[in-house]
Amino acid sequence: MKQLATLLCLCMISVASASTKEKTTYTVGAQDIAYLPHYDFDNEVERGAIWRLLELYAADRQIEFEYVALPIKRLHKALLAGSIDFVFPDNPKWFNQQFKGVKKHYSNAFYEVLGASFVHTSDYNLRIDDVERLSVPSGFSPVFWQSRIDRGDIMLLETTDAVAALRLVVSKRAQVTDLEYSVVEWHKKNHPDFTDIRMSPFLPHDVVAFHLTTVHFPELLADLDAFLLENATLLKQLKQQYGIIDARKQARLIFKMQ
Repeated sequence: MKQLATLLCLCMISVASASTKEKTTYTVGAQDIAYLPHYDFDNEVERGAIWRLLELYAADRQIEFEYVALPIKRLHKALLAGSIDFVFPDNPKWFNQQFKGVKKHYSNAFYEVLGASFVHTSDYNLRIDDVERLSVPSGFSPVFWQSRIDRGDIMLLETTDAVAALRLVVSKRAQVTDLEYSVVEWHKKNHPDFTDIRMSPFLPHDVVAFHLTTVHFPELLADLDAFLLENATLLKQLKQQYGIIDARKQARLIFKMQ
Protein backbone atom coordinates (compact mmCIF):
# COMPACT_ATOMS: atom_id res chain seq x y z
CA MET A 1 0.00 0.00 0.00
CA LYS A 2 2.86 2.36 0.85
CA GLN A 3 4.40 1.77 -2.57
CA LEU A 4 1.04 2.43 -4.26
CA ALA A 5 0.55 5.65 -2.31
CA THR A 6 4.07 6.79 -3.20
CA LEU A 7 3.47 5.99 -6.86
CA LEU A 8 0.19 7.96 -6.88
CA CYS A 9 1.89 10.90 -5.22
CA LEU A 10 4.70 10.89 -7.80
CA CYS A 11 2.15 10.74 -10.61
CA MET A 12 0.31 13.77 -9.22
CA ILE A 13 3.56 15.73 -8.94
CA SER A 14 4.48 14.74 -12.49
CA VAL A 15 1.09 15.86 -13.86
CA ALA A 16 1.27 19.18 -11.99
CA SER A 17 4.79 19.79 -13.27
CA ALA A 18 3.79 19.03 -16.85
CA SER A 19 0.77 21.31 -16.52
CA THR A 20 3.01 24.18 -15.40
CA LYS A 21 5.46 23.63 -18.26
CA GLU A 22 2.66 23.49 -20.81
CA LYS A 23 1.08 26.77 -19.71
CA THR A 24 0.79 28.90 -22.83
CA THR A 25 -2.03 31.29 -21.92
CA TYR A 26 -1.47 34.06 -19.40
CA THR A 27 -3.81 36.69 -18.03
CA VAL A 28 -2.71 40.31 -17.99
CA GLY A 29 -4.65 42.56 -15.66
CA ALA A 30 -4.76 46.04 -17.10
CA GLN A 31 -6.13 49.33 -15.86
CA ASP A 32 -9.69 49.76 -17.11
CA ILE A 33 -8.96 53.19 -18.47
CA ALA A 34 -8.29 54.70 -21.88
CA TYR A 35 -4.67 55.83 -21.69
CA LEU A 36 -3.76 56.08 -25.36
CA PRO A 37 -1.31 56.17 -27.00
CA HIS A 38 0.07 53.74 -24.42
CA TYR A 39 -2.87 51.40 -23.78
CA ASP A 40 -6.62 50.95 -23.89
CA PHE A 41 -7.13 47.19 -23.68
CA ASP A 42 -10.93 47.42 -23.87
CA ASN A 43 -10.89 49.37 -27.13
CA GLU A 44 -12.02 47.31 -30.13
CA VAL A 45 -10.40 49.69 -32.64
CA GLU A 46 -7.11 50.87 -31.10
CA ARG A 47 -5.47 49.26 -28.06
CA GLY A 48 -2.22 51.20 -28.04
CA ALA A 49 1.54 50.69 -28.35
CA ILE A 50 1.90 48.43 -25.32
CA TRP A 51 -0.79 46.02 -26.51
CA ARG A 52 0.91 45.77 -29.90
CA LEU A 53 4.26 45.09 -28.24
CA LEU A 54 2.87 42.36 -25.97
CA GLU A 55 1.09 40.73 -28.91
CA LEU A 56 4.29 40.71 -30.99
CA TYR A 57 6.12 39.05 -28.10
CA ALA A 58 3.33 36.50 -27.62
CA ALA A 59 3.32 35.59 -31.31
CA ASP A 60 7.10 35.21 -31.33
CA ARG A 61 7.04 32.92 -28.28
CA GLN A 62 3.88 31.04 -29.34
CA ILE A 63 1.96 31.97 -26.21
CA GLU A 64 -1.25 33.92 -25.70
CA PHE A 65 -2.13 36.86 -23.49
CA GLU A 66 -5.70 37.38 -22.35
CA TYR A 67 -6.45 40.89 -21.11
CA VAL A 68 -8.72 41.62 -18.16
CA ALA A 69 -9.59 45.26 -17.53
CA LEU A 70 -10.02 46.02 -13.83
CA PRO A 71 -10.37 49.15 -11.69
CA ILE A 72 -6.89 50.28 -10.69
CA LYS A 73 -7.54 49.69 -6.99
CA ARG A 74 -8.47 46.03 -7.66
CA LEU A 75 -5.57 45.12 -9.93
CA HIS A 76 -3.04 44.20 -7.28
CA LYS A 77 -5.59 42.37 -5.16
CA ALA A 78 -6.31 40.19 -8.19
CA LEU A 79 -2.59 39.57 -8.70
CA LEU A 80 -2.17 38.54 -5.07
CA ALA A 81 -5.21 36.28 -5.27
CA GLY A 82 -3.84 34.58 -8.39
CA SER A 83 -6.84 35.42 -10.56
CA ILE A 84 -4.50 37.24 -12.96
CA ASP A 85 -0.87 36.45 -13.82
CA PHE A 86 0.49 39.92 -14.60
CA VAL A 87 -0.28 43.59 -14.02
CA PHE A 88 0.36 46.42 -16.46
CA PRO A 89 1.38 49.17 -16.08
CA ASP A 90 3.31 49.10 -12.81
CA ASN A 91 6.20 50.94 -11.22
CA PRO A 92 8.09 50.61 -7.91
CA LYS A 93 7.38 54.31 -7.17
CA TRP A 94 3.64 53.72 -7.02
CA PHE A 95 1.85 52.68 -3.85
CA ASN A 96 2.27 48.97 -3.14
CA GLN A 97 1.04 48.57 0.43
CA GLN A 98 -0.74 45.32 -0.46
CA PHE A 99 2.54 43.54 -1.22
CA LYS A 100 4.18 43.63 2.20
CA GLY A 101 5.91 40.29 2.65
CA VAL A 102 5.20 39.20 -0.94
CA LYS A 103 7.87 39.33 -3.64
CA LYS A 104 6.65 41.20 -6.70
CA HIS A 105 8.81 40.85 -9.81
CA TYR A 106 9.24 43.66 -12.35
CA SER A 107 10.16 43.44 -16.00
CA ASN A 108 12.72 45.85 -17.32
CA ALA A 109 11.19 49.14 -18.40
CA PHE A 110 9.19 49.05 -21.61
CA TYR A 111 9.99 52.75 -21.91
CA GLU A 112 9.92 55.93 -19.82
CA VAL A 113 7.04 58.39 -19.69
CA LEU A 114 6.73 61.95 -18.46
CA GLY A 115 4.19 62.38 -15.70
CA ALA A 116 3.49 66.08 -15.26
CA SER A 117 1.16 68.83 -14.10
CA PHE A 118 -1.09 70.32 -16.77
CA VAL A 119 -2.91 73.64 -16.48
CA HIS A 120 -5.06 75.97 -18.56
CA THR A 121 -2.96 78.61 -20.32
CA SER A 122 -4.55 81.29 -18.13
CA ASP A 123 -3.13 79.50 -15.06
CA TYR A 124 0.33 78.97 -16.53
CA ASN A 125 2.13 80.84 -13.74
CA LEU A 126 0.53 78.89 -10.89
CA ARG A 127 2.92 77.78 -8.15
CA ILE A 128 2.38 74.77 -5.93
CA ASP A 129 1.13 76.84 -2.98
CA ASP A 130 -1.60 78.29 -5.24
CA VAL A 131 -3.09 74.90 -6.11
CA GLU A 132 -6.30 73.94 -4.30
CA ARG A 133 -7.99 71.51 -6.73
CA LEU A 134 -6.28 68.65 -8.57
CA SER A 135 -7.89 66.17 -10.98
CA VAL A 136 -6.65 62.63 -11.71
CA PRO A 137 -8.22 59.46 -13.12
CA SER A 138 -9.63 57.36 -10.28
CA GLY A 139 -7.03 55.10 -8.69
CA PHE A 140 -3.98 56.99 -9.96
CA SER A 141 -1.24 57.79 -7.44
CA PRO A 142 -0.45 61.54 -7.45
CA VAL A 143 2.77 60.87 -5.53
CA PHE A 144 4.16 64.41 -5.47
CA TRP A 145 0.82 65.86 -4.37
CA GLN A 146 -0.08 63.23 -1.79
CA SER A 147 1.25 64.97 1.33
CA ARG A 148 -0.70 68.14 0.50
CA ILE A 149 -3.83 66.08 -0.20
CA ASP A 150 -3.41 64.26 3.12
CA ARG A 151 -3.11 67.60 4.97
CA GLY A 152 -6.26 68.89 3.31
CA ASP A 153 -4.43 71.64 1.42
CA ILE A 154 -5.56 70.24 -1.94
CA MET A 155 -8.91 68.75 -2.92
CA LEU A 156 -8.46 65.61 -5.05
CA LEU A 157 -11.04 65.28 -7.83
CA GLU A 158 -11.07 61.72 -9.20
CA THR A 159 -12.49 61.15 -12.68
CA THR A 160 -13.41 58.21 -14.89
CA ASP A 161 -10.58 58.81 -17.35
CA ALA A 162 -7.96 61.24 -18.67
CA VAL A 163 -10.45 63.10 -20.87
CA ALA A 164 -12.68 63.83 -17.87
CA ALA A 165 -9.65 65.02 -15.87
CA LEU A 166 -8.72 67.42 -18.68
CA ARG A 167 -12.28 68.70 -18.96
CA LEU A 168 -12.21 69.71 -15.30
CA VAL A 169 -9.19 71.91 -16.06
CA VAL A 170 -10.86 73.45 -19.11
CA SER A 171 -13.96 74.26 -17.04
CA LYS A 172 -11.76 75.61 -14.19
CA ARG A 173 -13.29 73.19 -11.68
CA ALA A 174 -9.74 71.87 -11.29
CA GLN A 175 -6.67 74.06 -11.53
CA VAL A 176 -4.29 71.22 -12.36
CA THR A 177 -4.43 67.67 -13.67
CA ASP A 178 -1.68 65.10 -13.09
CA LEU A 179 -1.32 63.11 -16.33
CA GLU A 180 1.27 61.77 -18.78
CA TYR A 181 2.64 64.05 -21.49
CA SER A 182 2.00 61.84 -24.54
CA VAL A 183 -1.52 61.07 -23.30
CA VAL A 184 -2.36 64.77 -23.10
CA GLU A 185 -0.89 65.42 -26.55
CA TRP A 186 -2.91 62.49 -27.96
CA HIS A 187 -6.14 63.97 -26.62
CA LYS A 188 -5.27 67.51 -27.68
CA LYS A 189 -5.12 66.25 -31.29
CA ASN A 190 -8.60 64.76 -30.95
CA HIS A 191 -10.33 67.38 -28.76
CA PRO A 192 -10.11 71.00 -29.98
CA ASP A 193 -11.33 72.27 -26.59
CA PHE A 194 -8.06 71.04 -25.02
CA THR A 195 -5.88 73.35 -27.16
CA ASP A 196 -5.25 75.75 -24.26
CA ILE A 197 -3.92 73.08 -21.89
CA ARG A 198 -0.18 73.19 -21.26
CA MET A 199 2.38 71.42 -19.14
CA SER A 200 3.52 73.62 -16.26
CA PRO A 201 7.28 73.99 -15.73
CA PHE A 202 6.59 75.31 -12.21
CA LEU A 203 4.67 72.32 -10.82
CA PRO A 204 5.65 68.71 -10.03
CA HIS A 205 6.73 66.35 -12.77
CA ASP A 206 8.55 63.03 -12.89
CA VAL A 207 10.01 60.64 -15.43
CA VAL A 208 8.81 57.12 -14.65
CA ALA A 209 8.93 53.79 -16.44
CA PHE A 210 6.18 51.36 -17.40
CA HIS A 211 6.80 47.78 -16.23
CA LEU A 212 4.95 44.47 -16.36
CA THR A 213 4.79 42.77 -12.94
CA THR A 214 4.06 39.31 -11.60
CA VAL A 215 4.24 37.23 -8.44
CA HIS A 216 4.44 33.74 -9.93
CA PHE A 217 6.06 34.01 -13.39
CA PRO A 218 9.43 35.82 -13.10
CA GLU A 219 10.93 33.50 -15.74
CA LEU A 220 8.53 34.88 -18.36
CA LEU A 221 9.52 38.43 -17.41
CA ALA A 222 13.18 37.51 -17.93
CA ASP A 223 12.31 36.18 -21.38
CA LEU A 224 10.31 39.33 -22.15
CA ASP A 225 13.32 41.43 -21.11
CA ALA A 226 15.45 39.50 -23.61
CA PHE A 227 12.84 40.08 -26.33
CA LEU A 228 12.74 43.83 -25.65
CA LEU A 229 16.53 43.99 -25.80
CA GLU A 230 16.64 42.03 -29.06
CA ASN A 231 13.92 44.20 -30.60
CA ALA A 232 14.94 47.70 -29.53
CA THR A 233 14.46 48.96 -33.09
CA LEU A 234 10.90 47.62 -33.16
CA LEU A 235 10.11 49.41 -29.90
CA LYS A 236 11.55 52.65 -31.28
CA GLN A 237 9.35 52.33 -34.38
CA LEU A 238 6.23 51.73 -32.27
CA LYS A 239 6.95 54.83 -30.19
CA GLN A 240 7.34 56.91 -33.33
CA GLN A 241 4.16 55.47 -34.83
CA TYR A 242 2.15 56.35 -31.72
CA GLY A 243 3.75 59.74 -31.08
CA ILE A 244 5.30 58.72 -27.74
CA ILE A 245 7.94 61.27 -26.84
CA ASP A 246 11.39 60.79 -25.32
CA ALA A 247 10.42 61.62 -21.73
CA ARG A 248 13.77 62.95 -20.50
CA LYS A 249 14.42 65.00 -23.64
CA GLN A 250 10.96 66.58 -23.45
CA ALA A 251 11.37 67.41 -19.75
CA ARG A 252 14.68 69.16 -20.44
CA LEU A 253 13.11 71.12 -23.30
CA ILE A 254 10.10 72.27 -21.24
CA PHE A 255 12.17 73.42 -18.29
CA LYS A 256 14.70 75.19 -20.49
CA MET A 257 11.83 77.31 -21.85
CA GLN A 258 10.52 78.52 -18.48
